[in-house]
Amino acid sequence: MDEGGHGNLDRIGHLFADLITWRDVAKSNLWFGLGCLCFLSSCFTKGVSFSIFSVISQLGLLFLGASFFSNSILQRNNDEKKREFKVKEEDILRFGRLILPATNLAISKTRELFSGEPSKILKVVPFLLLGAEYGHIITMLRLFDLGFFISFTFPKLYSCYSNRINQKGMCFKLQLSNMIL
Repeated sequence: MDEGGHGNLDRIGHLFADLITWRDVAKSNLWFGLGCLCFLSSCFTKGVSFSIFSVISQLGLLFLGASFFSNSILQRNNDEKKREFKVKEEDILRFGRLILPATNLAISKTRELFSGEPSKILKVVPFLLLGAEYGHIITMLRLFDLGFFISFTFPKLYSCYSNRINQKGMCFKLQLSNMIL
């Protein structure tokens, strides 16, 4: 446990939450700008292909360079403090408890969809045909870009417009209750 009583994964989760909710505007702006730069550069490199091995190698080189740079600066300041990142058994168990219900739900729904019943087949076949025809449009890079922009914009938009969203929700709730009664 760290000095705050939280594990390393909790600290990373809090840092990530602070980043996407724009609590520290300078850091969020930096990461959003870097992400936008990567997105725009990927828009102009349509013909470039890469393998996962080259991406892992380049990230390793980047990590080694940053580590060397930080160690040389820390050595200059005579600061010998080193951070240790350890994954504890509790972290793995907590992650397993988080993932297990979603995995079981996905397995049961997949079994239900592909059970072979005619009514289920008629519901699933159009989506599978669309996926077979237009699935090449959905790439991992596009999904990553979409997730990046959603993770930075939705929390900020919600925090800015939460009062209006709550008012509209209450109005919708009242209208729905009036229609039912």
